[in-house]
Amino acid sequence: MAEDEKLFELFTESCLEQLRGIEAAVLDLETAGASAFRTKVEAVFRAAHTIKGDAGALGLPPLSTLCHAVESVLAATRDGVLPVTPGLIGELLAAFDAIKDMAVHATTAQTRDIAPALARLTALLPTAADQATPAPPILPPAPTPHPETPPTSGQECLPGATPRPAKPTTASVPCPSRPPNSISWWTGWANSALPRLGSPPCPCVGAIWSCVTWPKRSSG
Repeated sequence: MAEDEKLFELFTESCLEQLRGIEAAVLDLETAGASAFRTKVEAVFRAAHTIKGDAGALGLPPLSTLCHAVESVLAATRDGVLPVTPGLIGELLAAFDAIKDMAVHATTAQTRDIAPALARLTALLPTAADQATPAPPILPPAPTPHPETPPTSGQECLPGATPRPAKPTTASVPCPSRPPNSISWWTGWANSALPRLGSPPCPCVGAIWSCVTWPKRSSG
């Protein structure tokens, strides 16, 4: 029993050491500049964290739970999630007053009702809905463009279609307006012109044939 009392005495001394100047440190959070703000928040955070660990080791759940709630508020403030307001400063000061009172009366801290203090601290924290960021809308994939093939020989090509090959050109061979009355002349002309007509045959073939056979029909 004497050993337990000694442990509680040591615990109380340690807590009071951690809480020395805590009120001024909490008040400084409201006026601290950007460069010193994080350092001041972490100093207050360490005090709550140390008391929480010691209270857990001594079996004082109400005290360690309250310190944990203070840590959560300070972490949200440090990370920029929770702005520092006069209401927040007032709740932190009230919480540290309750922590100090339980540290001084450590032997009865196990039965301390901390529900009201926990509710006020929890109300300061942003909810999951407040921190949620809306997801960007899901857009349908863009259509894949088809390579364009320039039209050939006056024909238009649809996107993605293979252009049809152009028809082969056929050489044109003029027919004389008046056929000469010479079988040998027409035979020589046909022999030199017909190979150049290509395929399909030129409509002039029938005319050539008529021209070639015309003298025979005339003489008959």
